[in-house]
This record gives sequence, structure tokens and C-alpha cells, in this order.
Amino acid sequence: MKVLMVTNIYPPYAGRGLSRVVELLSVALHRSGTPVAAVNAQNIPATAKRARAGVTVYDVPLTTARRPELAEAQIDIILAGEQPDVVHTHGFTRFPTSLWTVAKRHACRVVHTLHDYGLLCSAGTLFRSGQRCDSMCATCQPIADAAAAHVHNVDSVVGVSRHILDHHVNAGLFAGADQHVIPVGVNVLAAAPVRTRPAGTPLRLGFLGGSEAAKGVLHLLDELAPLPKSGWTLSIAGRTRAAAARRLRQSYPWPNLSFAGLVKTPEYLEGIDLLLVPSVWDEPFGMVTVEALAAGVPVLAAARGGIPEVAAQAGTGVTLYDPDQSGALRRALEPHIAQPDALPTQVEACHRAARSFPPSAMVRAYRRVYEDPRPVPTHAAKSRLTGFDVARAGAQRIADITDADGRMRYRYDVATGTLHDDYNMLRHLGTTWALLDVAKSAPDMPQLRDAATRALGYALKTSIRFFGAPDRLCVEEEGVIKLGGNGLAMLAVLAQHDVSPSPQLVSVAEGLGRYVIDQRQDGGDLAHKRSFATGRLIRFKSDYFTGEALFGLMRLYEVTGDEVWLDAVADCEAVLAPQDYGVPEQSHWCLYALELLYRHRPERLFLDHAVRIARHTLDRPRYRRGGRSTPVACRSEGLAAFLRLAKTADGQVDPQLVGDARAAVAHNLGLQMRHRLPDGAFVRGGLANGATEVRIDYIQHNVSAFLAWHRDQDQSAMF
Repeated sequence: MKVLMVTNIYPPYAGRGLSRVVELLSVALHRSGTPVAAVNAQNIPATAKRARAGVTVYDVPLTTARRPELAEAQIDIILAGEQPDVVHTHGFTRFPTSLWTVAKRHACRVVHTLHDYGLLCSAGTLFRSGQRCDSMCATCQPIADAAAAHVHNVDSVVGVSRHILDHHVNAGLFAGADQHVIPVGVNVLAAAPVRTRPAGTPLRLGFLGGSEAAKGVLHLLDELAPLPKSGWTLSIAGRTRAAAARRLRQSYPWPNLSFAGLVKTPEYLEGIDLLLVPSVWDEPFGMVTVEALAAGVPVLAAARGGIPEVAAQAGTGVTLYDPDQSGALRRALEPHIAQPDALPTQVEACHRAARSFPPSAMVRAYRRVYEDPRPVPTHAAKSRLTGFDVARAGAQRIADITDADGRMRYRYDVATGTLHDDYNMLRHLGTTWALLDVAKSAPDMPQLRDAATRALGYALKTSIRFFGAPDRLCVEEEGVIKLGGNGLAMLAVLAQHDVSPSPQLVSVAEGLGRYVIDQRQDGGDLAHKRSFATGRLIRFKSDYFTGEALFGLMRLYEVTGDEVWLDAVADCEAVLAPQDYGVPEQSHWCLYALELLYRHRPERLFLDHAVRIARHTLDRPRYRRGGRSTPVACRSEGLAAFLRLAKTADGQVDPQLVGDARAAVAHNLGLQMRHRLPDGAFVRGGLANGATEVRIDYIQHNVSAFLAWHRDQDQSAMF
């Protein structure tokens, strides 16, 4: 069993008690033989990996964690690499709850521990304007709605107290999850600490909460105000801004009041006699209460939230008072002020009380939750395929549906077995290119090359025609010439040349390229459609045709070395780049072309154009909303091409952009796998018959995306 922790902050970075609890659990699991990794968010530019006490820790940029699509993509990458059996989440003020859904796609058991109210409240406290919240405010409603949208993916929910668990269940969350209460464990020394205080010295009161309103500093000071300012001192520790400290000093100008600032809790506890916990919010647990007991320090605490449960389990050492009763804290404190020397006699009892919260019990309880024998419900079985496995299987499916004459079974329904009669030669050519691209990397699968040879033969026989001159060729379908057809035909023909070199194939590609160059228009773009019979220009613009054509010309340059093709692409791009051509369309074909163009002619203009397309793709991931496979796969292809270009640029591209692009592709591939069939094909996705309709280009684009990831990024990643 392997566990991945996801938390807001992981040590040594500063954080609240949550970070200490997660590390305590993680290290204890590791020492008991359970592999553990942890993910947290930090103010850093790029994801970093480190090790701490045997735990692998991933530090994710805050800018990534707070954008759901980027956070999901980053977790996808980590899950693919770590392959945990359990994903255990703690607190969601820095990460989106959609990570539960991502974890479920990886067939992990999902466990969430409630340490605060972050699923219901933006502040995580259910406390506002000095009062506990008794209803949901407009600011927090979207947070609760987001949690509700993904909470069905949580298998087990754990409350650090019965109070916090019941609060969330009563709010409508976790109804379908197993519910557990597991108190926080605290390390306690084997022997009670030795505590002494000089006789006759004032009672040393301590408060750990700084100026945070929910922790009750104002309530505490107001309660103490009527007391004489002798016989006791109060040290306020914790984060207190200078302005807040000044206001408190002005409002409570007591000689026995001091501000300790940020402290290390154990050292601070050594210097006080009694810890005050005057919380006015509903403390989820009150970890500082148990820490004080472990140090031999008795506690006077408000009966709020989970604190009464801590007091009941401790049995001794914690005195409760009702914070709603004016003067209750003061009345509970007065006997201690009168007899301060009696407190050190409670050290042994406090120490014993703390030992009722052993970390070993917490670890055993969580292990039982992790090892629940019931099967984990999941959207899909854990496929454990590499990107190359996915590409090979998809290519094999294309080969299987390529008939003896080279025509493909273009579109069919897997549920009904219906084979539709429509056809599209451009998609046929793009699919042939993808099939050959896999064949080049899979010499053990000659059937792929054989099927591609048949498919290209079918295109040459039925659709590739001379146009205007013996050295000009075009792709004609139903009386129309489509520019994109020439680009895709060049790709397919030259891919066939790569596996079976032939001067005749190069000659065909050159004829197709000459037609493309002839289509240059005054504005820099190319003519997209013409009548085959008359040559008349048809008013039509495709989001894809220009990118496909330029990509085809770049491949022609790579094969022939003739700079006429390179010059043609560079000249065209010099006009299109300032127009942001392909940017709003997030054109993956333009990125394919730009990657090769920059490789052979590394000009800043071309690099910047590619960066703008990539950035638009990352900043506006609307293509994911429809739940369809091909729009996502196409962006994966484009971003993969951008990543290759960035590598060629060797440090000239912002590392954050590169990291975001890589994370987005990894996330996209996880989404694409949801549309994969056992035979390697991909369905359309989306509404209507999207779950059962297969078309050759659905397979093509997904195959190309997974193949690019395997070749260029991560050969070990599993999907």
C-alpha cells in the first residue's frame, strides 16, 4: 500500500497545526513500512521535489494550486508517477476539491480528513465580524458548491472530532462516505517533564493565538480587565501584526501584558504555568490543548467545538468554562491566581492525560481506513498503460478498420454496430499520417505499415489529382479542393517515404507543395477552398487548413533540404505572426509548423508566436467543457509541439509556462483516457451518442497526443 498526502503546507515551511499533524502521520506511516509521498503548495515559481524524513515531498507553486485546471494537471502527473493506492487529502484552502475526482480517475481510495471548515468557509473558521456564522454567506457559497460537486468521490471522511464531522454531515456533505472520528496524536516524552517555579512569583499565563479574532484574544483581555494587575502575567504568543499589537497595548495598557510574537510551542510552554484557550470559534480539535498537557501545563479552555471531546478523553488537566457566560473565564482563573504554587503539582497528571493521544493509535486508525477491504468505486479500471501502449493500441485499431482497398471504416457506433456512409478524405489522410508515425516507432508491428500503405494507395487513387499543370497536385473531394488536404497529404506521403523511401513519393509531395505555395493571398494567408472544375476561389476559412499546409511544407523541407519550402513558410509566417494568426483558435497545427520552422530558422518572431498560442491554450481551457475527446487531444498535440520548441529554444521560454504546458498535457491525457475503449479506439464524448460514436480522427488525434508524450516527455508515465 502506498499513500499520497495532499495538504496546504508541509514542513519545514511555516504553517498551522495541520502541517505538523500531516507530517507526524506521514513519518509514522513511513517508519512502519508504508511508502508515503506528500503534495503541498508554496510560493515558488515551479514544482520541486524533495525528501524529508523518508517522505517524498512535492512543492507545487501557489499559482498552480489555486487554478483548478493547473492543479488537476499537476496532480495527474504526480499520481501517474507515484501510483498510490490511497490519496489522503487534508484541508483545501490552497487546492481545489476537484482533486478528489482526479484521484478517483486513477482508481485510488480517497480519504479526506476534516481539520477545519475550509469546505464551507473561505476563512476556514465559520467566524466573521466577531461572531460564529449561523448561515452560509454569499462569499462562501461557491466554496461549498464546489465541494458538493466532487464530494461523491470521497470514500472515507475523518473528523478530528465528532463535532467537526457532524457539522459537515449536517451541511449535506459526505453522505455517501464512510465516517470516522480519529483524534490527533501528539508525541509525548516517556517521562513527565520537570517543572519548577520560584515561590511567590506571579502566575504566568500563556495564550497561543496572536491577534487572530477567532482565537479569542479580545474575549480574553476583556475577561481579565477587571482583575488586579498583580499576582499574574500574560504572554500573548503567535502572529501579531505590529499595528494590531499597538492597538492592543493602547486598549489594554497593563504592565503585566507582553507580546512574544512567533514562538516554538515547546519552548514557549516551558515558560508558563497555565495555558488559556479562550476560543470564540468552534475549534475543530484544539491541538494546542494536548500539546500543553504533553508539556505538563494545565489548560483553561472554552467549551467550544471539539475541545470538550479533548477534555473528556484526557480525563484531567483541562478545565472548561462557558464562553457565552460573562465572567466565566475570570471566575475559573481566580483560584489559580490565589494559589499559583499548586499548578506544578499537576504536571504528572497532565503528562498522563496527554498520553491518551498517542500517535500510534492515530496511525493504526488511519491504516484501518486505508485498508478497508471493500472495493473502491471508480469511473474506469486502472489501465496502467504507457503513452506508447495507448498509441500502439490506437494504431492497431486503425489498421483493423482499414479494409483491403485502403478505405477506412470512417464512423461507426460501438453500441449498435452501425457503420455510417459519410466520408472525409482529409481525416483519412490525417489518420494515415498518425498510423505511419506510430509505425516508425513500432518496427515489431508491420501490420501498421501495411494498413497505411493501403490507405495511402486509396487516397492516391481516389482523391489526389493534377491541377493546372503537370507539376501541381491537389486533394479533391466532391469537386472541391481543400488546402488542408494538401497539407495532410504531404504529411502522409512523406511519412510513407520515411518507412519505405521512394523518389516517386517525394515527387508527389513536391507537387502538393507547389499547389500550396500558389495559394498565397495578399493578406498573408492561403486560399482555403477552390472549385476543382473551374479553379474559382470559394469563400471559406478553416481554423486548421493554413497550419496543416505550413506543417506539410516544413516536412517537405526536412526531407528534400530545398529551401524554397522553408522560405515559403517563413515568408507566410512573417505576415501571419503579427496578426496573432491561430492564437484565438489555439491552433495545434500552427504549433506543429512553428516547432519545425523555429528548429530550422530560430527567429524570435516565430518563437513569440508559438508562445502566444500556447499561453492562450493554457489561459482559456474552454475546450475541456464539452466533455469531448478530440478538442482536448488536439490541444495536447499542440502543447506537446510547443514543449519541443521550448526545448530547442534552450532557456528562452519562461520555465513557468513550460511547466504549466507540461502539466496541462498530462491532465489532458487523463481526460482523454476516459474516452478510450478496450480495443484502443476513442469515442467522441460529449452529449447524445458521444459515448458510443467512434470516428477515425478521434483515434488519430488521441494516438498522436499519447505518442508525443511518450517520445518527448515521460516514457514511464502510466495511464
